[in-house]
Formats: sequence, C-alpha cells, structure tokens
Amino acid sequence: MNTLYDFIAALCKDRDMKIEDLQKKLGISRSTLYRYMKGINQITPDLAPGFAEALNMNTQESLDFSKLISLSAFDNSLVQSRQILDDFLFGVRSRPGDAAEMDMVYYDNDKYLRTLNEVLDHIRSLADKEAAEGNIKIFNCLSDNIFTQLAEFLEKIFSGGPNVDAEHFVGFSESDYLQNAHSFVNIFPLMKYERYRLYYREKDMEDNLISDTMLISLKYTENGEPQCKNFSISFYESGMPQCLAFSDAYTYSFLSRGYENLKHSFVNVMQKYSTVDFSDDVFVEFQKQGANAIIKPNPCYDKIPITAYESIVKRMGVDELMVLGSAMLGKSVDLATLPHAIEGSFMYLKKRLDSAHALKQIDVYSKHGLLEFAETGRLTDHLEHLPPFSKDEIRIILEYLLSRAADPDDDYKLYITEKELPRKEFVLETVKDYGIIVEYIYPEDKEGLWKLLFVQSKRLAAIFYDYVENHVPVNHAMSKGGAEDYLRSLIARR
Repeated sequence: MNTLYDFIAALCKDRDMKIEDLQKKLGISRSTLYRYMKGINQITPDLAPGFAEALNMNTQESLDFSKLISLSAFDNSLVQSRQILDDFLFGVRSRPGDAAEMDMVYYDNDKYLRTLNEVLDHIRSLADKEAAEGNIKIFNCLSDNIFTQLAEFLEKIFSGGPNVDAEHFVGFSESDYLQNAHSFVNIFPLMKYERYRLYYREKDMEDNLISDTMLISLKYTENGEPQCKNFSISFYESGMPQCLAFSDAYTYSFLSRGYENLKHSFVNVMQKYSTVDFSDDVFVEFQKQGANAIIKPNPCYDKIPITAYESIVKRMGVDELMVLGSAMLGKSVDLATLPHAIEGSFMYLKKRLDSAHALKQIDVYSKHGLLEFAETGRLTDHLEHLPPFSKDEIRIILEYLLSRAADPDDDYKLYITEKELPRKEFVLETVKDYGIIVEYIYPEDKEGLWKLLFVQSKRLAAIFYDYVENHVPVNHAMSKGGAEDYLRSLIARR
C-alpha cells in the first residue's frame, strides 16, 4: 500500500484536482495540508470525513484511507519516541524541567486556594513527623505539569526516613508510542526505589472513568497522640484540580477500594535485589524469548568467553575466590563448597554465552566505554570482588567481539557509538515483542533500592527495539567496517 501522501496525491490526479483545490475545499492552509499528507500532523477522526467528501472517495478508497491514517499516526509516534530515548540515553535530562505552579482548590474543614507544591509540601511535613507511615496510590498523573512536582515529592519521601510507600498505576498505549516513551522516561528515576511499586497494563487509560487521581493516607504521632490524615487529589482536563483532606477511616476505605479493584487488570513490575540466580536465571530465560538488544558502554557478561574467566580463576587466591563466590551466590562459601560454587558459576556463564548465540542479538557499546575497558580491564558493571581483566584477558574478549561482529553467518550486530553513553548507572536489555530488563549499577550496596527490574511489556519493548534496530545505526553508530577497525586498534594496543 502507498504512503498517505502518495494515496492523496494519486486521488487528486485521478480527479483532475490540484492540491490547491483540495486545500480550499478543506478550508486549511497549503502547509497544513502537506503536514497532514506527510503524517507530521495526524488526521483525527473528526477530520477524516472532510477528506473523504472533498476527494469523493468510494467505499474501498475510504477503507484504504482509514488504514493509511492509522499507519501514519503509528509511524510518526514511533519516530518521535526515538528523540525521547535519545535524550534519555545520550543526554542528561531524565525528566521534564521545572513546571509552572498549579493552583488547586483545597478542602480541609474550609475551602482554600493552594498550589500543588504547597499541598505536597504540607503532606511531606506530616510524613516527617514521629512514627510516620503511610501509603500513596497514584493513577496515571504523568503529564509534565503534574509529574514534575509529584516526582520530586516522591523522591524526597523515598530517600528520607518516613515509612511511606507508593503504588502507581500506568497504562501503555496501543498506538501512542511517543506517550509510552515519555511515560517510561518520567517514571524511570522512581523505579529503583523499593517503596515505589509500578503497576502497568497494555491498555489505554481513556477507557476508565478514573483519570489522574491520587489517594494518600498518613499515620503519625503528634504531641504523643496518634494521628491520621488522608488526602484525595483529582486533576481534570478542564477546571481546577481539587484536594480533599479528611481523617475519616470509612471515607478512605471507600475511596481505596476503587484502587484495589484496579490491581486485577494491572501487572506488577518484577523487582529483585540480586541479578544472579543459578537455578533460575532471569537473563537466560529472558533472552530465550526472542531477538534482543543490550545498551551499555562496554561488553556484557554474555560476551566474555569462558577462557577469560578460567584465566582469572587461575590467578586468584582461595580467599579471594571464596569472597567472590559468596558475593555472586548471595550466601557464604567455604573451602568445602568452593569447588561447587566455581563449577556452578562456570555453568551459569556458559548458559549466558549459549543463549547469546541462540537468537538475533544487537549490542550497543560506546567508543569511549570500550576504550575505558581496554585501558582498565574493568566493565562499567564490574563485579565488586572480581579482579580487573589482564591484558591477555582483555585481548581474548575483544577478539571474541571482533570475530562475532565480522562473521557474516553470525546473526549478531555490534554498534559502537561515537558519542559516549553517559547513563552508566544501569544496563538496559530489550527483547522484541516481549519486554525490557533494567539492571542498576550502584557504587556500593544500598538498602531500599532494587538491583533488577523486569517489565513484560510488548509496547515498551517495541519502542526500545525499534530505537536500537533502526535509529542507533543511522544516527549514532560507526559503520560496520569502522567498528571492526576500532576493535582491531584496541587489540593492537594490548
């Protein structure tokens, strides 16, 4: 089927109609018409009949026109989402900038005019009181003017002392990939916190009566007396937002029941403290689901040959091996269990290597990240108790990457970006039509933070896989020959 532009142009030619004539019939400017034809602006359902009438479309032409409108909207949304991911992965902005103050009606025994920031500051002041604990339920609330202030409020809550957790219900759109990318980038900084629980579903939120609401419950001690304060906040497309402050437990129970019922149609993000589980490794199972892509500055552990690990083990002392084994297994290893731990580690690493060969895979590394690895022998996610790779081991790893990248029969692509990947605090892997995994990298162990997130969302997977497959090679990566030459230059330095 032709593009929307070709389709309209062909109908105009068939009707012996100039573009200017169509423009006049529609009552729009020439530039606006071209934007519709090119898919830059979407032809919405209320505009489509005007085009059909102006071009005197028959039934089949109207059907083809509707399909092309949908395809145009999909393509344009997907293309725009790439810019969001560019900013997320190569830029420094992880969420929108400062938002304008938002006035709201505040009810607390009387009616007041407050800003959203003032209300959130008041709630946080209560959460800072003695023995404070509570729960925050959020439905959507992802538009910039709301979420910029809400995210700052939540980060202060999570990084402080109050025992307050949050449940956030988010829907990923079927067709608006731009909105999906925007939503994910906004909530990403919060997803690492144990107290933040994301519930998501592959369904638009517009089919619900509830939209952009929050319900907050706080219990605390003041002057030696137990206190309870609840807040119900609602945002509207038109009209001023409202916040009701109340203490009645029955009212809270009534409002809370609606959120609890929502959980049946949402999926909770899988979150883990540890990435290593030899009996049921999430990475191996994840990679089995289909073509996948990894984004990180330098090699992933599934691209490090067993010979490199065998070389490291030979030069490590028994005490060092026991510390490393204990760290990897998450339990104490002694002299008696050390051989089993080492054997299990090698079996696990071999499974990772094998799974990386089984299906199509794309790795995105940066030129700077590979140079850093070649000079230091350390990966950006280097295991704490693993010694740096030696010059010989680095050469083994780089030669392995080169052999796979240069092999025409290997369904593996290596993209080396000219620009540095500044986001070194996480590794992101996506499996086409399945989901994404985020592995966080912390300089030291921190309580209250997740190590691994798994989001089984086809829609998020579609955005990230499209970005790696179609956008990175054209806009960021060195040519195939350039990447191979760069690897050879790093090998020659060893």
